[in-house]
Amino acid sequence: MRARRMEMKMSQAELGDKLGVSFQQVQKYEKGVNRVGASRLQQIAHLLDTDMSHFIDDIGSGKSRQPSKITAFLATKDGLDVVEAMMRLPSEHIRGIVALARTLVRR
Repeated sequence: MRARRMEMKMSQAELGDKLGVSFQQVQKYEKGVNRVGASRLQQIAHLLDTDMSHFIDDIGSGKSRQPSKITAFLATKDGLDVVEAMMRLPSEHIRGIVALARTLVRR
């Protein structure tokens, strides 16, 4: 939910206003502190211009997965900023940046 909200450039307060709840409640939904009922999830999906399946992992299997490190990073402002910046670069620059990042990780 957080990743999609950030992708839409919407704050927790804005989403909360549209839902009729506080930004703290949105924060609790995003952190998994409070459960999100089906009707509320449908409302959130509509406001974030997606469908409910976007938020539900392994539907029907009874399993829920923890987000991967990549997914967790992409759900941050920095992660989103990195992806958006990279998408604007020509491919030859991206290869150079990836090589630089790999070099920095080895240090």
